[in-house]
Amino acid sequence: MSKRISYQEYKRRVFNTALVECLNTVEVQAINGCCDLDTKSDQYKEMCKKMTDSFYTDLIGLDKNTITDTKNKLAEAVTFVKDCINISEAIAEDKMQMAADEKIEVTDETKPELSDEDKYLIDKLFDEKNPEVQVDAIRNASVNALLAEDKKAQEIKDSIDLAKLRVSSGEDPKVIEETVKSIGSRGPTSLMNAILNSISTMAIKDINENSEEIKSVSTIMSEAADDIKSRAVMLYSLYEASSILGIHKWTPDEVRREASRIYYNK
Repeated sequence: MSKRISYQEYKRRVFNTALVECLNTVEVQAINGCCDLDTKSDQYKEMCKKMTDSFYTDLIGLDKNTITDTKNKLAEAVTFVKDCINISEAIAEDKMQMAADEKIEVTDETKPELSDEDKYLIDKLFDEKNPEVQVDAIRNASVNALLAEDKKAQEIKDSIDLAKLRVSSGEDPKVIEETVKSIGSRGPTSLMNAILNSISTMAIKDINENSEEIKSVSTIMSEAADDIKSRAVMLYSLYEASSILGIHKWTPDEVRREASRIYYNK
């Protein structure tokens, strides 16, 4: 049975919805055209929205913070984020007032929805206060991180190929096993590396659980390569965005801990 909530609680939920919409718009703009991602497809729009919502709910504490708590937590954010906060609070205030005036009963199952007018206000904010500098910085950092991983992947392939060549020349076959073991024991070499590893592992598990036949790792990695890359870039860019927008300045130690948490699925 649904439980009735106060109009102030309803306002808090609308505020969160509007703020996430703003932050998701930044995310979509940042990854638009990045690494050949088709951000205009419904599939990627939905994936991006869910990922953005989950990421910032955890990072900022949107599920438990009051509006004041969130504003205080984002006090060091860039001016554009503060503009997003202001427009989100204005939208939330209007919706709360309308619900109170019309004596609409709101419950814990009432899902805050943004109207076309609300979305127009957000679009207008982006047109007038275009965060182009931050968006470009997020995109460039994400592309560079992915390129660095491509380079490392090639280096790993070269190491294994060299080990195979040594075995074909008469060395102990254990050379290949030792090379692979050495590579695997390194742990995460970067945040992007940890994210790619985690998403690849989940893809292998999901595909084999939902397939009539067990597929090899190499087959799955080949078939799902684009989807894995898309998801990895989306998630990685959120970390870059949160730092570049001043929402949370990740220290090197925090990045290492986060990479380890993701890599080892802690």
